[in-house]
Amino acid sequence: METNLFAFIENALSDLSEIHLKMKIGDLSNQDLMLISNLAGKDCCGFIRTIDKFAVRHVFKNHSDEERERLRGQLPIGIEDFMLIEVITAKYDLVFIETNKLGNIIVHYEKDFDNFRLVYVEEIRNKRREIALQTMYKQKTRKS
Repeated sequence: METNLFAFIENALSDLSEIHLKMKIGDLSNQDLMLISNLAGKDCCGFIRTIDKFAVRHVFKNHSDEERERLRGQLPIGIEDFMLIEVITAKYDLVFIETNKLGNIIVHYEKDFDNFRLVYVEEIRNKRREIALQTMYKQKTRKS
């Protein structure tokens, strides 16, 4: 899957058309279903986890510029960070639920790695029966 995900992200960044492309990056595990049910009271049985071209472009447009991220106290996102989605959503250090401006449920994951914290935010899309990337960014962490 990593090869397909890598190719999808490269294509999303190079294809500037308005054609909506998305990729299934996995089924929701029993752990995912229980988490969402417990935190949001939402049954997501049968939903899939996806990313789409527009979300990938949003992440790179807003969180990949090294200078701008440094001013925010953050690190720039790279394609390799997307390869960690499965780790973040399965072995998170912090997870919580929010509601966005449209009233949709947002699942916010954080996972600490050696030199940074990766934040992955996804939206529950009821009509499409999917949970999709909304944004992703990388924060600096202090060394002990």
